[in-house]
Amino acid sequence: MNEQEHQERHKQLHNSLDELVADFIHCTKNLLSGTSIMVFLLWAGKQSMEVDHPDPGEEEEEKKTSIEWDRLCKIEVLDADGWDRKNYQFSMYEELISREEFEVRLSASTCSFPEGAFAEGYNMWRDKDGNDTG
Repeated sequence: MNEQEHQERHKQLHNSLDELVADFIHCTKNLLSGTSIMVFLLWAGKQSMEVDHPDPGEEEEEKKTSIEWDRLCKIEVLDADGWDRKNYQFSMYEELISREEFEVRLSASTCSFPEGAFAEGYNMWRDKDGNDTG
C-alpha cells in the first residue's frame, strides 16, 4: 500500500467511525463524551453481530425502572456509582430509562460478574420472566 492509498484508507475509516458514533448517539441518546470507551466498544461489537435497535423513525425503546432492569441483568451491582446518589430512590426505583442507559449506569458502578461473563457471546440478560438465556 503506498502513502496515498494509506491516507485514503484512513479517510474511509474515519468516515465509518463518524457513522458508528452517530448511530450510537441516535440509538442510546447518550453523547460519546459521557460514555466510557468500554460501553461504546461493547455496544459496537454487539451491533456487528446483531443490530438490536430499530431504524430511525421506528418504535420507541422500551423503558423500565433501574430495579426492573437489574432483575433482568446477570451482573450484580455492588456500589451504584452510576446512579444519582442525591436522589437515589427516584434514580433506582422510579425513573424510567432504556436498557442502554441502564448499561451506561452499570458501567460506572462497581459490579460483580458471574463466571464466564467475559467469554465471547456471553449474554448478560435474562428473559422477561427472569430466566437465564445462556
